[in-house]
Amino acid sequence: MKAVVHRGPRPLEIESRAAEAPVPAKERGGRGVLGRIPAGRRRYADDLAAATVFLAFSAQEQVDGIVLPVDGGRPGR
Repeated sequence: MKAVVHRGPRPLEIESRAAEAPVPAKERGGRGVLGRIPAGRRRYADDLAAATVFLAFSAQEQVDGIVLPVDGGRPGR
């Protein structure tokens, strides 16, 4: 078996939609969309920044060619 080592940038992508979108009044009580997100809140710019730092950090060198969803655990869209 031959090992393949990639040096330099690898294709990585962070996926997120509607960061810091306003929460409609009818959803503020935990109903609707927010009630279906396991994290219990919408994502914020800090969440995306943390994912970016993780992917840029050398300790993640075993992560390669992924789309990292930053979605609070919400299944599907």
